[in-house]
Amino acid sequence: MRIITLFMLLTALAVSAADFEIIKNGQPAAVLLKPSDYATAVSFRFFNDSVQRCTGKKLPIVPKAVKNRNSIAVKLVKSPVDKEDHYTITFPDEKTMLITGTEISVRAALCFILEEYFNCRFLFPVRKELPYGEEINHYPPAQNVSLPAKTVQKTAFFNLKRNPSGYTEGWDWRWNTKKTLASSHLLTMDAFPVVKYAADQSWPKAMLPVLGGKKYMPQKMVPPFRRNEYQISKLYCARWNPCFSNP
Repeated sequence: MRIITLFMLLTALAVSAADFEIIKNGQPAAVLLKPSDYATAVSFRFFNDSVQRCTGKKLPIVPKAVKNRNSIAVKLVKSPVDKEDHYTITFPDEKTMLITGTEISVRAALCFILEEYFNCRFLFPVRKELPYGEEINHYPPAQNVSLPAKTVQKTAFFNLKRNPSGYTEGWDWRWNTKKTLASSHLLTMDAFPVVKYAADQSWPKAMLPVLGGKKYMPQKMVPPFRRNEYQISKLYCARWNPCFSNP
């Protein structure tokens, strides 16, 4: 009987030893490796804000791994639209967690960790003008948080179009919402990004209209270029609406 009990105890210790600790005894057991891109930095701020609500502490953001602490790193990749919600969580070594994904799926991976292991629940943004008023989201107290050091491969989103209201703008990605292709006339913003084609006038000629017997070429965009295509559209005018064109 003692031998069986000892075996079970050793087995339990071996399993726990393989876990990747994030919070231990109320203190950060891991650090976030400082990202070089803005999107991941924003995602880390959200993640840390939620961690602080649960534990009273934020994970340190550092330029490189710290001795005797686990590290959480991000590797951004480019993916086609139908796979931009895919991410993986791997453990290259016992001290490192690596999240690989796109700008939006990395956020989903962090949400997965918060929901699955911190037990957070993101219901709706706090807006005092709405009927429920104050905070209704769930950030339970946590003293110890860890996850199995096993590879996770997930698709974050439902393949459904979502149109959140203005009340949820900026919050909706906590629900793992996926950026959808714009509808109606705005579809060309996704199909033919202004910043890609207008900067050097590399528009595909097959799509351009014919005016005066020759292909019309929209004017060249003048820098500085903005990343957000919807902001760009307000600053740049091609003097042409492809929805009403017939080359």
